[in-house]
Amino acid sequence: SWTVARYLTTILLGVTLALVVVGSWAARATMGRAERDAASGARFQARLATRTVEESLDGGRDQVVALAAQPGIERVFSNPTACGLAFSDTSVFGGGHIDLLAPDGAVACSSVVDKGAPAGATHAGAPWLHDAAEPTPRGGPVTSAPFVDRLTGELSVAIAAAAPAPGGGPPQLIVAVVVPLGHVDDGLAAQLGGPSHYRFDLVDRSGRVLSDPLGDRFSTAAPLRSASWIAGSSRVEPEGWRIDAALDRTAALAPTTALLWRAAGLSAVVLLLIFISLA
Repeated sequence: SWTVARYLTTILLGVTLALVVVGSWAARATMGRAERDAASGARFQARLATRTVEESLDGGRDQVVALAAQPGIERVFSNPTACGLAFSDTSVFGGGHIDLLAPDGAVACSSVVDKGAPAGATHAGAPWLHDAAEPTPRGGPVTSAPFVDRLTGELSVAIAAAAPAPGGGPPQLIVAVVVPLGHVDDGLAAQLGGPSHYRFDLVDRSGRVLSDPLGDRFSTAAPLRSASWIAGSSRVEPEGWRIDAALDRTAALAPTTALLWRAAGLSAVVLLLIFISLA
């Protein structure tokens, strides 16, 4: 026959099984909610990063427009060694330079040196040169696709416009701001990483990685989109670049994981004490 203790033990085992089932469901729901919250935060940071990059590009355009509008700037070709330029870093685009060049690409003056330009410096053959040599369109300076800067050897983007020629003739001089892309991820992390340690990458419209924190540049598989990260993305327009903002998955979910383990441990201790009292 069944004793009271046996009945209670059976009931307790049933309750324990029910708690395990309900607890597992609750744990999955809690982890899913934590992951969705982390993804929402990553998307928000990606939008902030996009705005930062767009504002930085606008800053480069402002520099180009201001310099191209200076009267008589084309006279730099008559005495290049007297020319001295200083480039103001545009937020996340550090280490760039500003150049004055002829429509054929020959650089007369560049901020990479104190005066004039490095010997033989040229942007000849750069894919953006032809468009930049046209009279400045209504949309403002030309923003190039990523290319290898011949003055620094770095993957870069150029923002360029032709200075108005005296008498309305063909442009004689192009102003170009050239900024490297390789460390945009570092600049964004420094500004927007915050206490959660967000990481960022920059990907062009074809899917090629231009800048990422894991050093996997020029690949076609953005590392921050892997299962090890919780990521959100946003587009830089009109360039069509994608910025991913991401949190390390293990670190992002660690507080929730620790909380669930503490709850599971407490439940196990309570059940163990009840079993002991019935023994």
